[in-house]
Amino acid sequence: MIKSLGRSCYSLFIMKSWFKLSLSVGLVCAFSSANALSLPQLIELSVQHHPSVEVLQARTSAAAAALDGAKQQFKPSFSLDAETVYNASSSDAYAGDNHKITFGVTQPLWSAGRLEAGRDRAVAKTLSIKAQTEQNRQALALNVIQSYGNWLSAFKKRQAWAKSLQEHQKLRDQVKRRVRLGSSARSDLALADGRLASTRAELAAVIVDEQISLTRLSQLVRQKISSIDLTTGQPQTIPIEVLSSQEQLLDEAKKISPNLHLASAQFDLARIARQEREKYFQPTLSLRLESQYGNYSTKSSAIDTRVFLQLQSTFGPGYAQSAGIREALAQQQAANANIALEQVSIVEQVLTDYLLAESFEERIKALKVSQDTAIQVSASYKRQFLAGHKNWLDVLNSARDLVNSSIKLADAQTHNLVVTWRLAILTRGAQGYKRGII
Repeated sequence: MIKSLGRSCYSLFIMKSWFKLSLSVGLVCAFSSANALSLPQLIELSVQHHPSVEVLQARTSAAAAALDGAKQQFKPSFSLDAETVYNASSSDAYAGDNHKITFGVTQPLWSAGRLEAGRDRAVAKTLSIKAQTEQNRQALALNVIQSYGNWLSAFKKRQAWAKSLQEHQKLRDQVKRRVRLGSSARSDLALADGRLASTRAELAAVIVDEQISLTRLSQLVRQKISSIDLTTGQPQTIPIEVLSSQEQLLDEAKKISPNLHLASAQFDLARIARQEREKYFQPTLSLRLESQYGNYSTKSSAIDTRVFLQLQSTFGPGYAQSAGIREALAQQQAANANIALEQVSIVEQVLTDYLLAESFEERIKALKVSQDTAIQVSASYKRQFLAGHKNWLDVLNSARDLVNSSIKLADAQTHNLVVTWRLAILTRGAQGYKRGII
């Protein structure tokens, strides 16, 4: 009796937990927006409203300003110097005016390529920010696709486990009546209670997974969404059809890869930094025009105008410039190696997704056959149990096999969608899904 009471309490606890989870899902659905969202709409919302987009827009403006500043370095620079002196002694050095104003204009004539390198560095930085922007767009699209796939998988699993819960409840009620009539042993009822509790636990787990996926998706698109937003009034999202060969997809992925473009821009930055370091040892030539009003040594109201031709070379402290050149060269080598690393990563990702996409058609067909078989076997075992040809454990096992086949099919279908959409993004860009084929 104590064991029976314990099982009843545990069953009541599971039912209460399931009721709370179901109620929370219902409340979220009830207060969700009326506008249903498709996967393409989710991607567009993410690339438009995610905070990282604003960050890169600000960096783009900063890079444009830096490029404008680098171009201005070729133009003349102006200076104005005004000073006054108080001479407490009778020194002849300050026998003239007690003030002096100097206006100067300096025009660089030859910088040994330093100004050009500064401009090139600003251009490379602009290209780097542009590549980062495209990289961010691609990353957001891929994250939305993955989060959508996680939600869809959990959503389908929830449906499968909810259906299985109803089936297990019916089986428990059936065996409970048989125990009351003396047609089945109490151990059959205990086994049914255990399977029912296990099914409730699995259902509760996938509900949590579904809510986690929705939370992540909401953060990506910057608005609250629920399962009803993704299922009501929208056609079912289907996988992208893959018609291109491996070689074609690889070529396209390498051409448009923002990661590869960013690695190339970083290599250019490192190369230009090395060139700048190497030019520090070379002199610069500039022309300076200077006008001075006032003279500390003699009193004069005339304006003194001078022209200077200046040759200047700065070597820096010790061997600092040589060390800087070695550092810049090492950074350039690292950036070059990073390009090769990104190429390997692209090849690995595209080939893996291509092979997976090619295998899904047969896998899904086989899993559908397996599910149909499980449905037939489950129905047959229930009939045979009533006829005395199968035991109660066979009936419960067939019910478990049925839900497992549904779970495997849901996983394969959602994985197929994620892989093909990801392949479209990698080979056609952040909006590569629009044609529906690649």
